[in-house]
Amino acid sequence: MDKGIWATWYDLDEAGRDKFLAWLHGTWLPALARDGRYNWVAHYRDQAAVKSETGVAGPMEQADKDEGIPVGRQFLLLVGADSPHVFLDPLVLDGSDGADVGMLGLRRNVRHTVFVEEASVEGPDSPGEVARTAPSPAIRLGCFRMRDPDGEFESGRWYAQSRLPYMGKVEGCVRARKLISVAGWAKHAILYEFTSPEARRSIWNEMRATRDADPEGYWSIGPKTVHAPGSPTLGERTWPPI
Repeated sequence: MDKGIWATWYDLDEAGRDKFLAWLHGTWLPALARDGRYNWVAHYRDQAAVKSETGVAGPMEQADKDEGIPVGRQFLLLVGADSPHVFLDPLVLDGSDGADVGMLGLRRNVRHTVFVEEASVEGPDSPGEVARTAPSPAIRLGCFRMRDPDGEFESGRWYAQSRLPYMGKVEGCVRARKLISVAGWAKHAILYEFTSPEARRSIWNEMRATRDADPEGYWSIGPKTVHAPGSPTLGERTWPPI
C-alpha cells in the first residue's frame, strides 16, 4: 500500500489553461503513470463553488500571507508511492523527473508538499486496500497545523478516537487517510475519499447538523487549527477519467 503522497496545488491563467490541461492529461500524467516509481497519479479540479462544505465551527483561520506560502488552489495533483522518499531521492519537483519545464512554467502559485501516511481507515464503499489505485472521483483534502503543542495531542486523540472511526462506517466514504508532512507547509493533512461529490456533501451536512444540535458535545479540533491557503480542497477528479 502506498505510504508516500506528493501533492501539488497550483493556479492557471485563463489564457493558457486549455493548452496546459491538454498537455497535462495527454502527455505528462500518462508518463508519470507509466513510471515504475509511482503507484498512481490523480488530478483534481477544486470545486470552489461548494466551499460552504466545511465542518469547522466558526471562522476557519488560514495561514498568514507573511509566512510566504504559495496560495495555489484551483488544481491539485496527487501522486502515490510506496514511500515518501521516492519523491525525495532524487527530488522530483518542477521538471526534475523529465517533464516539459516550459509547460510547467504556465502554473502559478505552485505549492508542493510530500506526505507520509500516519493512519488510514477503509469506508463501507471501499473496494479494498489495492495498491496502484488512484483516489476516488471526489475528495476532500485539508492541510493544517495546530496552534500550540497541546493541540498536537488533541489532534492525534481526535482522529484516533473520533473522526477516523466515524469515516470507517459512514455510507459514501471510500477511505480516509491521516497524513503527516515530510516536506512542505502544514504538519497535518487529512485526505477523505468519497464515491461522488454528492456523497461528500451529504456526509458533511450530516456532521454539521450533529454539531449544530449539540455544539458543546461535538468534539472538534477545527477552531484550534490554522489551515493552508484554500484548504480544504474539495476535489473533483479530472484524470484518470471517471
